[in-house]
Parts: sequence; C-alpha cells; structure tokens
Amino acid sequence: MILRAMSAYPKMGTPFDIVADSRGVEVVNPIALPLLVAWVVQHRRELKRRVHLQANVIRRDPIGFLLMGIIASIGDMHPFQTYTDPIEAFRAVAGDSAGALCDEVEQIVHRVRAIPHELQQLRVLLSGRLDLAIRPAAKELSISSRSLQRVLSRYGTTFHDEQSNARFAAAKNLLEGSDAKVSSVASRVGWSERTLTIVFRAKTGLTPADWRKKTRSAPDRTEP
Repeated sequence: MILRAMSAYPKMGTPFDIVADSRGVEVVNPIALPLLVAWVVQHRRELKRRVHLQANVIRRDPIGFLLMGIIASIGDMHPFQTYTDPIEAFRAVAGDSAGALCDEVEQIVHRVRAIPHELQQLRVLLSGRLDLAIRPAAKELSISSRSLQRVLSRYGTTFHDEQSNARFAAAKNLLEGSDAKVSSVASRVGWSERTLTIVFRAKTGLTPADWRKKTRSAPDRTEP
C-alpha cells in the first residue's frame, strides 16, 4: 500500500511536501521493508527533484528509531525531518494551517480504518482493473464471492457500487488530465457514453463535458 501511494508522485505538482506518520506501525515486515528501501533508492533522484520536504512522525520506541535510522542511512535523499508530535510535522509543511490540516487528516484516517480490510483491498484492485468481476476479485482477496458480498452488504455497499465508483473516479482523472473525447473516456472506463453521462449528472449535476470545462476553468476564477 505504501509503494502504491508513493508511486503516485509523478501526478503531483512540483514541489510537494510529504507527512509520513508511522506511529501505527506495530511490526516491520522483513520482506516488505527491503522492497520499500529499494524503491526509494531507485527513485531518489526524481524524488529529490520533486519533494520539498518529508516530515516523518515516529513513536519513541524501537520501531520508530529503526525506521528513522533506515531513512537516514539511505543518503542523498530529498530533505526530511523527524518528529514525535504530528502537529509539529504538519507545522513544518503547512505553517499556521497545521492544526486544521492535522485534524482533517486524522478524521480521514479514522474513517479509513473503520472500513473493512477486504473492502479496502477491493478498492485497490478495482482502481487498477475496472473490468474486474466479483468472482476473480474475491479469489484475489482469498475469500469466496459470497463472503465478499456479505462484507460489502454489512458496510452498506455492493460490488456494483464499488465498481461504479472506481470507474467514475477513473473517468474524472481522464477528463481532467487529457483531451480525450467523452466517448473515448467512456469506453476506457467500461461504460457507454450514455451511461457515463447519466452517472456524471447524478453525481455532479453536470455532463462530463461541462464538468471538464468547470474543472479546468476553476483556477482562472481564483485569479484577482
């Protein structure tokens, strides 16, 4: 999950800041950790160019000190600082907005942790494979289709809803980040143009084309 999040950095503006909070880490996986370090080493030149500051939050315990030491030992990295107080970490990247930003992130984390693990993993799968059906999805999650349906039902959602949300998110990214025709965007996310339009009207009140225009013109409206 960490590598998936880190791999999104090419989509970020330059420069950007990172707050990495490891206070919830209870166990260090001896297989996953070398993979993470190797990824950072492989990408450190690009990260050094793009990252303004990485503020790390650790606990004052052996795992916290281990993680801090590993980061420091990599060398020739983007700037980073280490804190034990999350507010101080957010203050380093957000200044006077630190308190509000820290509270907002904590609320998001609380909501995410309340989401069943199977649903979190399903959303990751669907974000990269929009045409995935429930049976192969359940197989990849190492549970039965019926068990997956029960998990989704308890959380008040369905496989169809989750797939639709993933396709909607992908369509928004394509509309905002490319000049592809609406029909092409619809096809790439697995919908007809009519379905894409219906979904966008239901969720945004706009057609896909109007949503794209509104999104792209938003910065202009903030200029004096």
